[in-house]
Amino acid sequence: MLQSWKEILPGDHYAVRSVGILHFYDQKIITSLYQPLVGIEATSLYFTLWQELDASVQGILSTHHHLMSVMNLSLDRILKARKKLEAVGLMQTLKKKQSDPGLFLYRLFPPMTPARFFHDDLLSVFLYHQIGSRDFKKLAQLFEVKTIRMDEFQDLSAAFDDVFESLPSGEVSEEKAATPDGTSWEGRAESGQIHLRKPFNFQELRGYLSDAILTEDALTDEVKAAVEKLAFVYQTTPFDMSRAIESASLHTGIVDIEMLRKEVRDFYKLEHGPEEMPALYDRTQPSSHSEMKGKEPRNEKEQLIAWYETNSPYQLLEQLGYGSRPAAPDLRLVENLMFDTKLPPV
Repeated sequence: MLQSWKEILPGDHYAVRSVGILHFYDQKIITSLYQPLVGIEATSLYFTLWQELDASVQGILSTHHHLMSVMNLSLDRILKARKKLEAVGLMQTLKKKQSDPGLFLYRLFPPMTPARFFHDDLLSVFLYHQIGSRDFKKLAQLFEVKTIRMDEFQDLSAAFDDVFESLPSGEVSEEKAATPDGTSWEGRAESGQIHLRKPFNFQELRGYLSDAILTEDALTDEVKAAVEKLAFVYQTTPFDMSRAIESASLHTGIVDIEMLRKEVRDFYKLEHGPEEMPALYDRTQPSSHSEMKGKEPRNEKEQLIAWYETNSPYQLLEQLGYGSRPAAPDLRLVENLMFDTKLPPV
């Protein structure tokens, strides 16, 4: 259970800023692609803060008590929703140093474009598992670009100089004076990045890779980013990842990222069954909300609390099964409970 008072108080103020311009079309992307992952409360928080952008830009600050009233949610639930937005790259939270009361700056990022989302190794896989194959295909078709045969049309568009004449030189110099050097304007920004707290062990990975198959510089930044995401989603070890990388670069010495994805997915299906896909159930209690962090359990109750705070539902089922892998229906039950009833991981 979250204990929001450790991080934030109702009387703390907040301001909202957007990183670039947010478009109306972003609402469709967030509702269709992000909401199944983060839930309705996180989506509502994003849209609520979006509506408060203008007031914040004018210097009008709000308190979190105001946000609680507007959303009709407790501060615990708002904090949980905020962290979900941060996790998927829709939001960044900053806190002003030595401020009393506290002052938070919430920066809203635009969502990924549909093309980036459906090619993202984290979000697309979890969305597929969450909504199922049929609805996933419907969403893919909803955002698919309907091509038009351009060769069947004739371009009748006017050129600039067909419509406009050149400006007098005096007006050009006035325009330059009105826009001094260093002026910047709002534009469309990139979507927020998804960060993984636990890094992948690339040093161990390199120890397994064959120099005869891969060149020294084959692990580019793009390949490393793909490896980190794939390893997180499919819980792939450095050894297994090395086999997938070598298969994806066998004939060229260059890692084909699409082939790498296929190799990792195929290995996962081989281990877990063709119908199983990774889900969002295997999570442990965040250390910031742990009651026993840095403490030595003094009795049986505290030992039990410490165990649950450091073990996931998967590990619990594994222990109850005396070390055997939890059955797929049990894992789906845990996942459904977490999503449908909004239960925390512990």
